[in-house]
Amino acid sequence: MRIGQSQAKINVTNVGGRLFERYIYFRDGFRAASIDVEARKREYETLSKQRELPIQLYSVRASQRANPPELVAMFAYPWKRMSENASWRALAAIEAFFAWTEHIFIHLAILQGRLTTGEEVATIAEAEWKAKFKCAIDIEDKVAKRYLDELVILRRQLRNFVAHGVFGKDGEAFHFHSGAGAVPVILDHTLAKPQFSLTPELAFHDDEALATIEKFIAYLWSGQPEPARIYIQESSLPLILPKASDGTYAAAMASVDDMREFIDYQTAEVDRAANMDW
Repeated sequence: MRIGQSQAKINVTNVGGRLFERYIYFRDGFRAASIDVEARKREYETLSKQRELPIQLYSVRASQRANPPELVAMFAYPWKRMSENASWRALAAIEAFFAWTEHIFIHLAILQGRLTTGEEVATIAEAEWKAKFKCAIDIEDKVAKRYLDELVILRRQLRNFVAHGVFGKDGEAFHFHSGAGAVPVILDHTLAKPQFSLTPELAFHDDEALATIEKFIAYLWSGQPEPARIYIQESSLPLILPKASDGTYAAAMASVDDMREFIDYQTAEVDRAANMDW
């Protein structure tokens, strides 16, 4: 049987809390790994001064001949490898952030009465991330528009880095050999059609990217959307489209207290329904 998407009698699953926990897991993993990297760097600098390490130590092959293995392991490359691993966690966190927002923007739009039918939800679910943002957040707000622009750039940088062969975080695809040596050639996906450039305008830094994300999250849940955060992040209740069209969600979004009261009521309804199934 084919369900009529134009009808409002559809529930939309809510896993916003779980998706956010995944983001937090990778974000905290990056932070912890970054602290370890900095500690290892400081250890390297301190011990290198104390031991007056020979220049050969900078060459792994030479140091293996001239120094004990444990000394090589400590100084030759470990913190660089740790830094790479930390960066992987940052990439995973950014990916998790975009997956989370792809989900919750739809739910925010439903709670605000901007999506009221299955057909509308299906259409926006298939749309680009930018369209979901605009559906959930009023970009007439200058702060919202600024975050949209910053996050779109970050998304292009990261997603294209991951999706298009992982040439390099700066978009490096090739090296052009000239009299000055090998020059990185940038594969620029920010254009309508990918083009090559010698200007590394696509670079992004893990710390800065995650700082932007954290600021956006704080902005997102401040003020009016706070009742929506409680529903999406603190409950696992689905979004019930008839309640978007009949004004129920609009009433619950009036305040935090109204939303908590509505969640308590809806949870009790779900429990009663579950008991009847038994």
